[in-house]
Amino acid sequence: MEQQQTTTPPHLTTRPETHLIGLQYAGPVHTLGTEIPKLWSALWDRVGEIPRVVDGQVGWSPCIDAGDTHTIFVGVQVEGFTRIPAGMFALTLPEQHYATLTYQGPLNGTGIHDAYVSIYNWLGEQNLQTHSIFHTVERYPERATSNKQAPDSAENTFEINIPVVKK
Repeated sequence: MEQQQTTTPPHLTTRPETHLIGLQYAGPVHTLGTEIPKLWSALWDRVGEIPRVVDGQVGWSPCIDAGDTHTIFVGVQVEGFTRIPAGMFALTLPEQHYATLTYQGPLNGTGIHDAYVSIYNWLGEQNLQTHSIFHTVERYPERATSNKQAPDSAENTFEINIPVVKK
């Protein structure tokens, strides 16, 4: 059976300053497929410890790409920082323009890679360049562990947000 995926056309969005609390992992690219699902699971197990959560069903995942090592953050949006639970991080994403598209489809296979290729090609066409320490900020409209439990489901959905500025 052929796996189906869709993406919305890339477009420009502006997101306000966003405060996140969550967990992080840093490691080589080849470990991400194993470690990221564990990270999401650990976050959802501990989300009740996080004060002032805006929406406990929406997950955010900024990523820093430093060559062979990727640092992945997984967290939830909070109203502000009053207390950071032990072993967690606090991170503020500044108000920022993003190239955004929504991906829907299996988490395995080439669909996600193709979505990233599409958005980066669009950046060039629009005379935009990346602008942030973060390579990407993924936003999951539902708990990401449900996606990981059915990686081949055509119902998996998340946003890809690339911080940008005009060239």
